[in-house]
Amino acid sequence: EWASLLVDFAEKSGQKDLVVFARKLYASAIANGLNRATGLAYAAVSRQALPLDLASRSWPRITLEVNVQPPNPGSMLFHERMNFQRVGSRVYDGGEVAMFERQVTRECPTSPSP
Repeated sequence: EWASLLVDFAEKSGQKDLVVFARKLYASAIANGLNRATGLAYAAVSRQALPLDLASRSWPRITLEVNVQPPNPGSMLFHERMNFQRVGSRVYDGGEVAMFERQVTRECPTSPSP
């Protein structure tokens, strides 16, 4: 998620050289931040690539986009009913999307249940 945010910032600010750092951040997260038993991200990892918290969690939030133009009222209603909060919108060539977010509160075990 942080690597993606850095790429977005690089594009919007014109600082294209930041994309190199975003790629390094992503590679480090994949190499050192995943619990191999579950495939989920560790809650925290040290600079020495050691887990600081052995609990693994899915991402703390789920984000998605729903078409506003062309309209997709069924998807809009579904996500609102599932407690997604509208956090913004984005206009594309020939369309518009609403951006939604929902916090994830369920912790995942560090290893599969028997």
